[in-house]
Amino acid sequence: MNTPRKFKRHGIDIPSFSQRQGTYSSGLTNDDYAVALADITTHWSHLEEGMIAFFALLLGHPAPTSPARQIYRSIVSPNARIKMLKAVLEKSAINRDKTAEYDAIISEFELLNRERNTFVHGLWETHHESGRAFLCEPSPDDFYFFQPRYVPIEELQNIVIRMGNLARQIICLERPDIAQHMVLKPLLDVPDGSNDR
Repeated sequence: MNTPRKFKRHGIDIPSFSQRQGTYSSGLTNDDYAVALADITTHWSHLEEGMIAFFALLLGHPAPTSPARQIYRSIVSPNARIKMLKAVLEKSAINRDKTAEYDAIISEFELLNRERNTFVHGLWETHHESGRAFLCEPSPDDFYFFQPRYVPIEELQNIVIRMGNLARQIICLERPDIAQHMVLKPLLDVPDGSNDR
């Protein structure tokens, strides 16, 4: 006789909203937060243009004559693009003398991609009384949306600043003659909101 197969199941206690005070709306109803998120979304395309120029540098061709754009754009997955950039930098003989700055650019792009996805694809809600925005980061866990975290607006604004700084770094590699005139923008101070609900 065959023994019935046992299936694994994950049990979870359903959290409650009882500790939360005030009224919340789904999405971003605070215009300042909505604009900050829109800035992240619209600046991303500009940063990707910079990454195409960076890829052209890795291929050893200046951007107008390089097939970098066609190759980069034919790969739809951002993670696959990052793997490609790393492979070309680390495994191509023409890049053996590239400085650690090249690795740092790819690492920052990878981190920005992850953070951008968290903000763009997360579940946002706005606290009516304070105008503060809370984010539930995408997760495979059931009821993850019961664990929102307060996101200071400066955290979103810093993503855009970092995107601009990364683009400036790429321009400096591409155009060393103007590198001395490029200034990186300082990040904003982000208030600690870890205890805010």
